[in-house]
Amino acid sequence: MNERREFTRIVRPLEVDIVSAGDSELSGVTRDVSMKGLLVSTGVRRDNGTDVRCTVYLDGRDNPARIVALGNIVRQTAEGMAIAFRAVEGLESLEHLQQLLRLNAGADLEQVEREIAAHVGLMPR
Repeated sequence: MNERREFTRIVRPLEVDIVSAGDSELSGVTRDVSMKGLLVSTGVRRDNGTDVRCTVYLDGRDNPARIVALGNIVRQTAEGMAIAFRAVEGLESLEHLQQLLRLNAGADLEQVEREIAAHVGLMPR
């Protein structure tokens, strides 16, 4: 199937914590990440439309390098929950997200650079 996506997805398993209002924290592992959001395997489901705060640990929980983003659950799949980002918390999180994509883009690096340059919708908060 030829899927036309707005953003390149990189496949990189990273630890992630997801918190929604009124719910306890969920932990999982990313299946893929893009400038627009991520797919995370958690073994637990939450309702579509649920607002969440995601913390993605770039080099384990003990390392301060992380991406913190606000978003909402947009889809459930057999692989996990798809979360669309609305904003990232701080310029450092945005820079970490961009660098993560660049370092894992492989042959798609030029495409990722175009996506980063053209996308002004995801801003640090």
